[in-house]
Amino acid sequence: NLEDIPPEAKVNGIMCREKPNGSVRVILNLTSPEGAAVNDGIDPDLFPATMSSTTKWLRVLNAAGKGCKFNKVDWSDAYKHQHVHLEDLNLQWFSWLGKGFCELCLIFGSKSSLGLYDRLAKLVLEIVCREAGMARSMVCQHLDDCAGAAPADSMILERFDEEFHRVAAHLGIALAPRND
Repeated sequence: NLEDIPPEAKVNGIMCREKPNGSVRVILNLTSPEGAAVNDGIDPDLFPATMSSTTKWLRVLNAAGKGCKFNKVDWSDAYKHQHVHLEDLNLQWFSWLGKGFCELCLIFGSKSSLGLYDRLAKLVLEIVCREAGMARSMVCQHLDDCAGAAPADSMILERFDEEFHRVAAHLGIALAPRND
């Protein structure tokens, strides 16, 4: 119930964006009210994120050579893998149908979520590459998608894929189905 929301909590609006599969992604609106919004208090420079690009991916494919093989591994519900610090939970409340809810994990709509998630994803990718013996230069990471390539006569890509799934299972990371 709404009366259960702590008095110091910030109750945010919500909006939705449809996903390609027909489901919706709930996004907390942390941009209003102007001057008192949650995002007004977040310095995005403290939460940098670096993503891949078409140019980087083309370099990977070129390095792998003609006839190379490639794969992509995608986290399922990426932001939901990372809990928010307890002291920040009061910034993540919303109401729906007369009830109050608090998001416990990173959320779409926060200026800090991308950078915080990116740190986690890069750490996991580094572990996977080291365990598999895959050169980090042969993998591109773009938010929750990791794509790798290798020469056609190599088995490193298969080791990378197997290791990604093994590490993900060990860490409790849900990966998207291969047909997603």
